[in-house]
Amino acid sequence: MLYHPKGLYVWDTWYFVHEGRLHCIHLQLLRPGSDWPMAEHGALGHAVSDDLVHWETLPPALYKGEPGGIDDSELWTGCVYQHEGKQYLYYTARSVKEDGLVNRIALAVSEDGRHFERCGENPVLIPDSRWYCNEHHRLPLRGHGYPIVDARDMCVVADPEGHGFWGFFAARRMADTLAESSVIGLAHSDDLVHWEQYPPCFAPDRFGCVEVPEVFYLQGRWYMLCLTGNRYGQRGQVDDPRLREATIYAVADKVTGPYTLMKRDNLVFGSIFPQGYCGKTVAWRGDRVLFFTQGEMKDGCPHGSISFPHALKATADGRLRVMWYQPLEAQYQPLPMPAPLDISDGRWGSRLHWAAEDGRYTLDCPPDWALLPLDTRMADGMVVCDVTLTTARSAGIVLRLREDVTQGGLCVLLDAAQRMVEVTALREFPLIECRSWDIRQGETYRLRVAAEGNVVYVYVDDRLAIQCYEPGGGQGHVALMTEGGEAYIEHLTIAEHREA
Repeated sequence: MLYHPKGLYVWDTWYFVHEGRLHCIHLQLLRPGSDWPMAEHGALGHAVSDDLVHWETLPPALYKGEPGGIDDSELWTGCVYQHEGKQYLYYTARSVKEDGLVNRIALAVSEDGRHFERCGENPVLIPDSRWYCNEHHRLPLRGHGYPIVDARDMCVVADPEGHGFWGFFAARRMADTLAESSVIGLAHSDDLVHWEQYPPCFAPDRFGCVEVPEVFYLQGRWYMLCLTGNRYGQRGQVDDPRLREATIYAVADKVTGPYTLMKRDNLVFGSIFPQGYCGKTVAWRGDRVLFFTQGEMKDGCPHGSISFPHALKATADGRLRVMWYQPLEAQYQPLPMPAPLDISDGRWGSRLHWAAEDGRYTLDCPPDWALLPLDTRMADGMVVCDVTLTTARSAGIVLRLREDVTQGGLCVLLDAAQRMVEVTALREFPLIECRSWDIRQGETYRLRVAAEGNVVYVYVDDRLAIQCYEPGGGQGHVALMTEGGEAYIEHLTIAEHREA
């Protein structure tokens, strides 16, 4: 369910629906040892899906331009907007002679959703020096991407009152600090080719960089998603201080903004390592569906695959939530009810007191952590259960547990002592990934863990808490775990992928 063309990394992605099928346009790079020709490196890849899970690789939507042109270097992020039977593909153009350091927004158009032809008036947008830095008016600060001239990641939406179209793009304005310089620019067009620029619509004055804007209307509000994180030379600016990479959101009453951050809750998803970024959405069969790029940094590359689809919801007071996408249930087949393994021989470490009745496991180990291994073995699949920490400091499940506790296993824990959700591993408990979460003793949480090769997704009450890439996937036992006291684990379901 995590797609990339064989031999290629997927980088930023964006989506559109054409003739009832979901299309993905994505940045792509060759993987080591790939047998793809070099022309594929830096092209705009193209894939299509009927169910958001299984993807068909299509020929690239667009290759790099002719030598000497404005877009003969790797093509960067944009969007597709559909209007009057045509698909308008905006992308970030970069040239070899400028070492790719000057961004311009260019356009290609298609009438069938597959074959795109460059617009004769490219570039269609370069930054207006009245409000933004450009190649003749550069920001004199060293920071992210210096000395890149930012004008990229175009996102286009229709004016809700029918007055043309609005474009949103990553840009910078003159400032004494990087945080003040990074903004999302605003432009308007009547024909999707000629754009008039306006002052920034999002200027948080807080982040070293905000980029890949995504703008949409949901449940009575306008939202903007942006990527940010410590890689852009900032520190401690994300709501969850544990995280280093984040997709944030801002809210507005009208499409043109101004967009402002939600106080104390402006994080859509994030990670300690750059393992999930470029959040993009699409309206699909009544849902606002979110995808992001699942990076493989621990194997040497921040790029990787397309994520699971997720449902993006808004609460009554306007806070965004990334939720488990319910149609994915059809991809899994529940396994028979597991039976606990014998723990009397000591190979599973500390012994715990346990009991099972009517589908509820009671686990207790006051001075230590302890496991209750089950006879079910699984590689890729999903585990769902309800977890209640009565006196335990933490509890959860273990995946891929080998034949004794010394051989390791991947732990997913709800931690009431540290108020967080954590992915770690036996027996050294390294920090793999975590997220601050209001876990409390006495409360019951629905814990859902989906494992796909080296990728693990963790949901609490069906809300995405963690997405992480951890090499070393493989088959092993499922186990239940408690630490420092008693916990209940009930309504346990272990499922594998259905056969295609």
